[in-house]
Amino acid sequence: PGDFVDESGRGLGRHRGMIGYTVGQRRGLGVSSSAPLYVREKRVEDNTVVLSDDKSLYSDTLYAGDLNLIDRESIQEPIRCSAKIRYSHREEPCVVTQTGADKIKVVFDEPQRAITAGQAVVMALPAAQMHLEDVEPILHVRDLGALREPALVAPAVASDVERAARGPRDDLGHEGV
Repeated sequence: PGDFVDESGRGLGRHRGMIGYTVGQRRGLGVSSSAPLYVREKRVEDNTVVLSDDKSLYSDTLYAGDLNLIDRESIQEPIRCSAKIRYSHREEPCVVTQTGADKIKVVFDEPQRAITAGQAVVMALPAAQMHLEDVEPILHVRDLGALREPALVAPAVASDVERAARGPRDDLGHEGV
């Protein structure tokens, strides 16, 4: 158990354990409010779940590490491409800049909802910029870092290439069907 707080740190109630909550979640919080509240952030260091309105869940920027470049050693200059932060999301236009040996900054054209640390971000160049030997996606990054202070936490997603390599699955995600 721990505390639910708003973005300013004001207490809103108690939670039953942060493992039961996901960034962007609205239902099942057990907190009364005059407006809908959503999980914005999970702070492991003090066992606090931050709640906010839906508008606060949107950001156009993320920072990520654990970089896996498929067709190049590094990103020498900003790349215009498309990126996807969840399996169920469509690819969105963005600009990717390498900020360190194993880190990137992604700036989306339009704000994305509930960008979450621990997810994978998968990026691909437009077909016009690709070479015949290129394999989509050009980037697979495992850990999304803080887009705002402090960082957020959630599970990873796989690229279309990785899912295809694993083979068919049933509706529940079981392999080998």
